[in-house]
Amino acid sequence: MNVFKKKGWDCKTIEVGDPSKADKWEDMILDVIDEGYYYIVASSTYTDIILKLAEEYPENRFVIFDDSKDESEIPENVAFIFYAQNEGSCMVGQLAAGMTETGVVAVNVGMDNPVIADFVTGFVNGVQDYDPEVKVIKGFRWFLDRSGQDERALLKPGKRQKGRRILSGSRRFRRRTVRGM
Repeated sequence: MNVFKKKGWDCKTIEVGDPSKADKWEDMILDVIDEGYYYIVASSTYTDIILKLAEEYPENRFVIFDDSKDESEIPENVAFIFYAQNEGSCMVGQLAAGMTETGVVAVNVGMDNPVIADFVTGFVNGVQDYDPEVKVIKGFRWFLDRSGQDERALLKPGKRQKGRRILSGSRRFRRRTVRGM
């Protein structure tokens, strides 16, 4: 975001909240459009909302990351970006397996969806590729307060006794907006 700001763009990051507030997500995105933001960048969590709004607001440009669709299903003002998150997390899994002194590692993510499941699969595959004897503990939890997430997961009573010392996870679930000059 700082790169855009340095180039004179007006940028805004919006936290739309956890799934319990899903009924308000569309209204929050509409507020951003009403404020005059031209580019709306959102994660796959908001694909259905973005595709609907893209039809209603053809003058705006939308980017959805961590998702893909057939080109015939995508309005002209929408772009999809799909990452191979399993490749990066596979390397992290290999690193974790190589670092563990207890034979146990953990991956803890904020939610369970296809993109995150792919991330977890990559991590587990990386661990198993490095050492099939290393045990992986998996957790899915939506964190409203992300500060200290890693420390809480590792230091929670009972967790250390399981030998978990290395934790990998996905931290940010944000929708970003950028307004052009």
